[in-house]
Amino acid sequence: SISDLARFLKKFMRQLWDSFILFDKAPSFFGGIPLKLTTAVLLTALVFLPANFMFRAGKAAALGAQAMAVKNIQSAEINMEKAHRLDPYHPSYMADLSQVYAAKYLMSRDKDMAQLARDTAQKANVSGKYNVRVQQALVNSSLLMGNLPKALEHTKRIVEINPLDVSSYEMLSAYYFSAGVRLMKAGQDEEAKKALEEVVKLPKQLETALQSISPDPAVHWQGRALEVTPMIKLTQGQALILLKRYQESINVLKDIENDKQVASAAKALAETAEQVMAGEKTSQDIYQLLGLDI
Repeated sequence: SISDLARFLKKFMRQLWDSFILFDKAPSFFGGIPLKLTTAVLLTALVFLPANFMFRAGKAAALGAQAMAVKNIQSAEINMEKAHRLDPYHPSYMADLSQVYAAKYLMSRDKDMAQLARDTAQKANVSGKYNVRVQQALVNSSLLMGNLPKALEHTKRIVEINPLDVSSYEMLSAYYFSAGVRLMKAGQDEEAKKALEEVVKLPKQLETALQSISPDPAVHWQGRALEVTPMIKLTQGQALILLKRYQESINVLKDIENDKQVASAAKALAETAEQVMAGEKTSQDIYQLLGLDI
């Protein structure tokens, strides 16, 4: 609270003041200001000025994120650049700024903007190599730029950083599915098939990883517990549909149709897949249900 902060600042200033008691008889500086006071003021500035910049940077970054959420790219750019200017060594701000530049490139196809996005992403990656938040932003930036290999690199990096958090595997599954869709749209059917097959194999790989984990409970803490989640199964079912392996997809989807998180999507996809197998609907109906323009 504000009162707690006021008490802390009062205590901090008193301790800072008392720490310079030895300078009571010292000469004066800056027009007669005692050395004790001068030193205390300077050290206080060293503590609170950077904190002020960090606070303002965080506020600007939050406004930039809000602007990105509603696709107000201009406002996002202004605020993200402000955050980076106020705290130039914060990797998350650089990564977010890279997403903004990538989004601008997507709209304008400006090669200079593309280079700016790449350069900013590279700087963010250097200082945020072990930061999951940074790597997630760089996945998005790479996808916006259409650089699937780079997006995969950052996605795999997330799994390396946090191998015991199932969120990492959910992101890996989502990446492969997104890559498969993009490759299908580009007419690269064989490459698309490879990406979608990775989605299908992921639950089995995760089960294998679970068997190799130490039984020590302390080893398990790195986020959400490892398990084949309904979201991973839903993405697996979607990939099987795009691979036209409809019966396998139906089996996977029916296994999660009672889970609140994915129930409606799983039921709708399973029903449509059954109708496609019966000749009542076509694959285009499924693409439409998935929101895909293929």
